[in-house]
Amino acid sequence: MDRDQRVDTHEAIERMITRIIVDAAAIIEKAAEQQVKFQKTMNISMTEVNQIATVIRDTADRADMLTQKLIKAYRDTKGVSPSLREIGAHVGIQSTSFVSYQLEVLERENMITRIPNIARGIVPVA
Repeated sequence: MDRDQRVDTHEAIERMITRIIVDAAAIIEKAAEQQVKFQKTMNISMTEVNQIATVIRDTADRADMLTQKLIKAYRDTKGVSPSLREIGAHVGIQSTSFVSYQLEVLERENMITRIPNIARGIVPVA
């Protein structure tokens, strides 16, 4: 590669970098505008956002406790754990994916144990 080709390549790279920087600045500016627009549209303060988050956390905590009690009661009466659909039907959730997520949360908190690859393989921790 001769000197002229290196200069051309260097200039092309500089133009690309400049375009990337300009594009990034435009994206950041647009994001800031969207944030302001969202705050005005929603017309809520950070205090209200925190209150909403607290309600969501409290609701999730109650759902976790209810799910754990359901699993224990079901096992005590039927001798097996409930299926994901049965848990969902009892707590009013149609999504088995969400029920599975809730069970993962309970497992992380050591409230239940799940036996991999076993249907109804949910065991409450004493």
